[in-house]
Amino acid sequence: MSDFNKALRIAEIVAAKLARKYNDDVDACLSDAYFAVVRHFDQYQPDKAALSTYITRAVRNKILDRLRVVYARKSRGQGFGPLTDAGVTTTDLDSDYQPLVERALQLAASGKKHWTIKTTIRTELRQQGWSGSRIDDAFDAITESISASKVWAVQAQEDE
Repeated sequence: MSDFNKALRIAEIVAAKLARKYNDDVDACLSDAYFAVVRHFDQYQPDKAALSTYITRAVRNKILDRLRVVYARKSRGQGFGPLTDAGVTTTDLDSDYQPLVERALQLAASGKKHWTIKTTIRTELRQQGWSGSRIDDAFDAITESISASKVWAVQAQEDE
């Protein structure tokens, strides 16, 4: 088996693991993995690192770069296609998240800036024992809900 074929096999394994870890589409991860191998294989220097280490790092970086873009667009409400959950409102949120929205509105009403509100709420949730991933999930759910509500509000104004 040639080194290039070994690199492709390593890339497939890494892509499958990362797809499971980040709950991502396997085909998208495989596409990124193949792209990373084709792009970086010629730059591989055997005296500096093992092939598996080099390819694993290249594939991981490529997949994470794409996921950062996807999550950034989602957090700004700029999805890649039509909004499927456009009917979601803050009242549809998990009951754990309702107090977060109310607390954020209190802080906003007192004149706090966005970053201060987010930092304050994160600190309060950590003190209550929330994990970092649970906090991130809560912020994502709230952001998606608010973005969807804004879309419905704009569509309702256009219909009038």
